[in-house]
Amino acid sequence: MTTHIIHISGRVQGVGFRPFVFNLAQKFELKGWVSNDENGVIITVQGKNITEFLDSIKEEKPKSSQILSIKMETSENFENFETFFIKPTPENIVVDIPLTPDFATCPDCERELFDPENRRYFYPFTTCTQCGPRYAITEKFPFERENTCISRFQMCPSCLHEYQTPADIRFHSQTNTCPHCGIKIILTDHSGKILSPLPCPPQKDGEKNENVYQKIFSLLAEKLAEGKIVAMKNTSGYLLLCDATNAKAVAELRKRKRRPAKPFAVLFPTLDKMKNYLHVKDFHEQEFLSPEAPICVIKIKNADDLAINEIAPNMDTIGAMYPYTGMLKLTAKTFGKPLIATSGNLHGSPICSDENEAIDRLKSIADFFVHHTLEILHAQDDSVIMFSPKFHRKIILRRARGYAPNFFFADELARKNPEKQKILALGADLKNTITAVPNNHAYISEYLGDLENYDTLLRREKTIESYEKIFDFQAEVVLRDKHPMFEK
Repeated sequence: MTTHIIHISGRVQGVGFRPFVFNLAQKFELKGWVSNDENGVIITVQGKNITEFLDSIKEEKPKSSQILSIKMETSENFENFETFFIKPTPENIVVDIPLTPDFATCPDCERELFDPENRRYFYPFTTCTQCGPRYAITEKFPFERENTCISRFQMCPSCLHEYQTPADIRFHSQTNTCPHCGIKIILTDHSGKILSPLPCPPQKDGEKNENVYQKIFSLLAEKLAEGKIVAMKNTSGYLLLCDATNAKAVAELRKRKRRPAKPFAVLFPTLDKMKNYLHVKDFHEQEFLSPEAPICVIKIKNADDLAINEIAPNMDTIGAMYPYTGMLKLTAKTFGKPLIATSGNLHGSPICSDENEAIDRLKSIADFFVHHTLEILHAQDDSVIMFSPKFHRKIILRRARGYAPNFFFADELARKNPEKQKILALGADLKNTITAVPNNHAYISEYLGDLENYDTLLRREKTIESYEKIFDFQAEVVLRDKHPMFEK
């Protein structure tokens, strides 16, 4: 029997591609297997409807995936497969693919978040194959549960059943957890005193949680309504939150954060409420609802009750944020009004991601903390974009969560680097990012900050070490700025 071997490269790991291929193979009555490998996804398949199968892969691919190439070869293989299955990824491979960035919560998971009858009601880490943290929690690639911080949480029988059920949206979802087996959150004051009841799993698997999570978010909303400043751990790092309609609270945040004039981003609970304040166009709305969900800089229509002088002094625009994770969606829904949502750091320092680091650095800023038990390995600020006024061209002002670390120009890179030298570019002094070219792709790190800050310099070194580990490479060529101060 003829065996077809299909190689698919691109952003095809961590996006539900293997379960997607599995279900297509079932539809077309094909036999064989699908797996991740160092170049993306490999499919070994036998059957009659190969052309239709390939066409469906191209046309129906998962929303968050990006296919760069599909190559197929055939061989006369004497092995006859009885079924189609998902094959485990080989161990200790070094990937040569675009990495998987973090994705905003999808509509299906958002519905579960707010469904009182669902077992994940108010569980902020509800994810599936199409959404949730990826790059932020990954120790190494390919993207498998055992290579991420999620591996600390063992799936309960209900989650495991979802993981093994082809018709389920969490079929082979590597980030699958629930209130019974998953990530816990607490609310404390700035001295560390726990103010919220600890979320406890139901007594039996499959039972609904008693909604301790809901109680925590209600208490958080009360503190924000009192004008307090809260440092909340999101899935890519800490954010500082306060009531955007409370001028005193916003001014106090500026004072404590040592940020005298730079505008703050504003988190709006819904698009309808955002439209009351800002000139939101269709292309803005499309970005907010995309897997990247960046901050968009938008002109003010009606400041209304916003503390606009404290939020964006002398400006006619606001950096608008739409809640893109369960943590932000539940906070925004419970509070109901616009919130300041700015990076959890002192002005000039990198964003905090570790609980002890956040307590040490942010206790002089935050009145309260919301911590959770998911470790973050790659802390990232939010990406920021704007659109040009005449032709509405998208301009990326800060390239971080959702966009980093990939840069898609593999064909051009192959022409400019025919010798395939391993390259490390160290970036600029201001607004630093680093770029690694360890293989056939270029990886541009998330925004790191200004290198005059020592903590930012350390974050850059940590990022370089992370890339060296992920890609098992040592740079043959190092590019640096020719500024004379860089020679020291």
